[in-house]
This record gives sequence, structure tokens and C-alpha cells, in this order.
Amino acid sequence: MQPRMLKYQLNDEEIGKLLAEVTLGHLATVSKDGQPYVIPLNFVILEGKIYFHGRGQGQKIDNLSFEPRVCFEAAIEDGYTQGPGACSTTARFRSAIAVGTASIVEDKDKVILVLTQFSRKYAPQHAEPDFPEEHLSKTTVIEVTVTKWTGKYHS
Repeated sequence: MQPRMLKYQLNDEEIGKLLAEVTLGHLATVSKDGQPYVIPLNFVILEGKIYFHGRGQGQKIDNLSFEPRVCFEAAIEDGYTQGPGACSTTARFRSAIAVGTASIVEDKDKVILVLTQFSRKYAPQHAEPDFPEEHLSKTTVIEVTVTKWTGKYHS
């Protein structure tokens, strides 16, 4: 990394604050034929792990079944600083990137805990939701065990 970029690093606390604020992240996976695939998704962070949910089938699940290593990104754009010329205009942002390994959560109590966190983050009016079995049976929760976080900002 270039020495000048070291001053633009977010520490762990700042990354945590950013992730609590961001509502959309992007998950990168790889298919059997080596094709990269990125999908936008809602997420929650619990105990340093990333969680997302959805159907138990499709491209994302196929890719994770083949290759569980993933990359996750979340960012907030804070606007632009306009300079006197095009090359002196800069973006203000905060971003976090994680690499890790994804796995399906099998424990029903953990699934309910994660889905409750989703409700608190995205639908706070339903902060203590009830999850009917018919919905739980159609929902797959994925856990990403993070091996490395990095964060950057520019203001």
C-alpha cells in the first residue's frame, strides 16, 4: 500500500460504526467456471460475522456451494469536493471490505436471532417479530466468518 494511503484507513471501531449505518452491501463470489459474481444485499453484523439471507437456491447459493471464500463490501458516499479542475474533484466516502468464508446457518435458534436482527435494522416497527414456520422453511441464512477487515475513507 502506498504510504500516503495509510492516513486514510478506518480503524475497527470506525468500521463498526460504518457497518451499522450502511443498509446495502455487495457480496462477491466465484462460480464453478471461474466467473466472478457480485450481488447487492442487505446484511447484519453479529459478533464480528456478516449475515445475509434469501432463498436456498440460485446463483449465489450455487457459487457458495462450490467456493465458500467470499469478499464483502459496504460503502457510504458522502458527496464530492469540487476543485478548480476535473482532476482536482474528489469523492468523499467511507468503505469497508471483508474477506472470509461463507456457510449456511443450520441452527434454528441462530436463524431466528439473525432474522430478528434484520427486523431491528430494516423494519424497526417489527423489532420483536414472529417468524412463521412456513417462512423459516423457505429462508436460508448465510454466515460469513471474516478473516480480514479493511476500511478506508476520504474526506
